[in-house]
Amino acid sequence: MSFNSFDFLIFLGLGMIFYYISPQKCKSIVLLLISYAFYGLYNWKVLLFLIGFSVVIYLYGRCLETKKKKIFLYGAVFTALLPLLLCKYSRWNLVLPLGISYFTFKSIGYLADIYKGKIKAEKNIILVCSFIAFFPEMLIGPIDRAENLLPQLKNREVRADWENIQKGIFILLGGYFEKMVIADRLGILVDHVYNGLYVYEGFIILVAVFGYSFQIYLDFAGCTHMALGVGRILGFSLPEIFNQPYLAVSVADFWRRWHISLTSWLRDFIYIPLGGNRRGVIRKYVNIMIVFLISGVWHGTGICFLIWGGLNGIFQIVGACTNKVRKNCYTLLHIRDTSMVCIWWKRIWTFLWMSFAWIFFRMPSISDAILLLKKAVSKWNPWTLFDGSLFNLGLSQTNMYLLLILLMVMLLIDLLHEQGVSFSSWMTKCSFPVKCVLSYGIIFAIIILGIYGDAYDAGSFIYMQF
Repeated sequence: MSFNSFDFLIFLGLGMIFYYISPQKCKSIVLLLISYAFYGLYNWKVLLFLIGFSVVIYLYGRCLETKKKKIFLYGAVFTALLPLLLCKYSRWNLVLPLGISYFTFKSIGYLADIYKGKIKAEKNIILVCSFIAFFPEMLIGPIDRAENLLPQLKNREVRADWENIQKGIFILLGGYFEKMVIADRLGILVDHVYNGLYVYEGFIILVAVFGYSFQIYLDFAGCTHMALGVGRILGFSLPEIFNQPYLAVSVADFWRRWHISLTSWLRDFIYIPLGGNRRGVIRKYVNIMIVFLISGVWHGTGICFLIWGGLNGIFQIVGACTNKVRKNCYTLLHIRDTSMVCIWWKRIWTFLWMSFAWIFFRMPSISDAILLLKKAVSKWNPWTLFDGSLFNLGLSQTNMYLLLILLMVMLLIDLLHEQGVSFSSWMTKCSFPVKCVLSYGIIFAIIILGIYGDAYDAGSFIYMQF
């Protein structure tokens, strides 16, 4: 059951009613049952695995609190990782549990924080199970920390907060709009070109490459905003996953803004334990490469994912090594590093480097990626952007113009967010008539402009496969 399915809306409505009308002392149990129902509707057999996994993590947590020895931590981490490794990387045809990468990393973070003494092991098994199986975070994250979510689960004094519910609904609607109206429309164009590499070349290939950069962002952001919206409706504050990543001024800055929960997890539990930047420059660069290679392996088993991770590591290292040279060049040219021209120059170059890396993320093999790159640099004819060729890429002329307008709107919203203006917070503060107009306007836009039809797959979030 995906967030952008009609079944989920019914499930959410019923779950919300049961959650708010249940007695205060039963909230935790009701929330756990709702989470298990969500998971069980996906695969009830895998639900049994999730329950068993949660019990094991609970027992390891209690053990680590009394026996703070690395051998117990290593055993706990290995036990938590083993199902993920077997399901994703073994040759056995095992059923991949929904969201296994996310709840595995959540569990490892919980155990590591107990070992470090940052938190105490939770004695209530219901709360631990609720933390691991919390359904808004199940599909695609965020990879929440125990220090954030467990206190919210533990200290539940839930009342129907209309302002919270309103904000949650606005965030949820924004997620639907990003996914169904923009990302899925971009997906039609991207798939059309990528599936016809022997037909297209030059600027058309570049349009698809840049289109995929926006598609994966809006697809992922759409799903995470749905998760954040659902959490807010239920009275939970979940961590943001994105912070306008395509406004980043460097690859390092990009990864401080993209999939923040995963990046911070890799930093805290891999980069820093490896030594971080405390053991010299060379060791720092080696640690960066290790982290990004692990990130590549986490996303998939193919060699292309490893290349994608390695490229991001190389981009960061090259950026760090050339930082002083670039600053000297700006000084010689009498250009302020903080000027608007310089900032946008950095943003464009960062976007180009990331778009290049996304090629290997998207393509199934190195040979396909090389073919795409060869086709992209052949016959550079800029007139293909103006001779009507763009209207033969799976989208009609009307849909193509609509897509361009929507992308500009999203850029404007990101720029406003960069200045501290939250669209959902602004909507919450509007008068009731304005809220109604905006809400119904977004709903009708999703219904009228959303991508539907026999070929539409409501569960096709790109990042769900990871």
